[in-house]
Amino acid sequence: MRGERRAAAQRVCTNKQCCNNHGLLSPVAHVIHIARFYFPQQAAEYIPEKVKKAEKKLEENPYDLDAWSILIREAQNQPIDKARKTYERLVAQFPSSGRFWKLYIEAEIKAKNYDKVEKLFQRCLMKVLHIDLWKCYLSYVRETKGKLPSYKEKMAQAYDFALDKIGMEIMSYQVNYMNARRVAKVSSAWVKVYDGIKQ
Repeated sequence: MRGERRAAAQRVCTNKQCCNNHGLLSPVAHVIHIARFYFPQQAAEYIPEKVKKAEKKLEENPYDLDAWSILIREAQNQPIDKARKTYERLVAQFPSSGRFWKLYIEAEIKAKNYDKVEKLFQRCLMKVLHIDLWKCYLSYVRETKGKLPSYKEKMAQAYDFALDKIGMEIMSYQVNYMNARRVAKVSSAWVKVYDGIKQ
């Protein structure tokens, strides 16, 4: 059995498309991926030493940004179901950080967990007036809802909402505001999200 597992790992390693096929772009993720062929149980429990050190630092100082950066990079190499715990800890520790909310939301968008994305927007938009977070919000609405039927006016309301909360800075966004009022479309699902945030 071990010999078969070793041979399987070697076949994976020699496949140049291995990392691309599995979405593993970092050396750390690649090592973990190969380890699963040799020692699946140990690999599942494996915690990199730098992560252990970062966790130790956070015990001493929960606001240590260098330590958080290590955990964030580790989370970005993990499936979202595993990484979500780290992101939740991150936004709990820094609830007013638009940058960290945006990282969390983008990870859920990448996994196409749109229900979770919309719940995250509801949790953060009203209390985090961060220009890049709001750009992310408008981009999400346009890219995921724009091809679905009707409710042009609701999309315009989304831009009005952003203008009201963020101010004229949002006008620097590459999507032209007046053009959005004319042509944007949004689904009834978005109406619920928008109304939920606005209340």
